[in-house]
Amino acid sequence: LIVFGGIFLIRQHSFSRKIIDFKYDSSSLRLVMNFKAGISKTYLHVPQKLYDELCNSTARDQLYQDKIDGHYQIL
Repeated sequence: LIVFGGIFLIRQHSFSRKIIDFKYDSSSLRLVMNFKAGISKTYLHVPQKLYDELCNSTARDQLYQDKIDGHYQIL
């Protein structure tokens, strides 16, 4: 368990690309993605707009591949 600015984030790690959960800390712009394989990745400097897009997406795995993976620094 990791705490950023009073917001609790669960941390694991995965290469499954099957997203089961994600959390966002707007104060630090960190996005934590939890994957089916039990792995998570923490991405840095992710804009709120992209997080909102992820929340509203019906194709999260595709959005992850197109706009997140390889585009943001990993903690």
